[in-house]
Amino acid sequence: MKILVLTANCNYVNSRIVFAPQKSKHDITFFECKNETFGTRHLGLHSRLKAKIPKMLAWEVFPDYDYYVWMDYSFTIIREDAVDWIVGDGTDLLRLHHHSCRSTILDELNTVEYDMKHGNQYLLDRYNGENMREQVDSYFKKGYVDNKLFECGLFSYSKELVKNSDNNVMKDWFYHNCLWSVQDQLSLPYLLDKHNVKYKVLGVDIFNNGYFRYGF
Repeated sequence: MKILVLTANCNYVNSRIVFAPQKSKHDITFFECKNETFGTRHLGLHSRLKAKIPKMLAWEVFPDYDYYVWMDYSFTIIREDAVDWIVGDGTDLLRLHHHSCRSTILDELNTVEYDMKHGNQYLLDRYNGENMREQVDSYFKKGYVDNKLFECGLFSYSKELVKNSDNNVMKDWFYHNCLWSVQDQLSLPYLLDKHNVKYKVLGVDIFNNGYFRYGF
């Protein structure tokens, strides 16, 4: 099985990624999407939206892999079996629960809006001006039942999830990031229901799991 592990560094900072050598029966390839290897697109795409291309459309840009693993740039692989762990047992989509007590997209939206209102610069730099409230309201108007929330910084998916290249959850996910907001935790739960995706959730802490380390 061929597995592609991707991360993205589109903010013109020095590369710092170190991929721990993997012991696996699978053929594993690592790729760091950087401006010099992935095209700048500085006139057409903000760096935050540009990074969504390898995150959500890797199957389109890098075809012919059986599995794709996404890890945010703030993660480092620390165990030799980490890729096998995150790919799992052949599930089409493998995700991690949200690390906090929040469990719905409305919880997430309310928390982000509250923190931004009180000057959280980290969130302001990412989401100021994004149509997050309108986005969530549009899902509710379509009858979405708000009962889940996922971390989106580390996950895997199979080529089977995107075998219909014209209509699949990953392409729709990118579309909603363009249409509404780059706060991709808000759109994914709705889209999983819309596309009737069968997925598996690892009930572990994304920031403290023993396989991938978070932080610089």
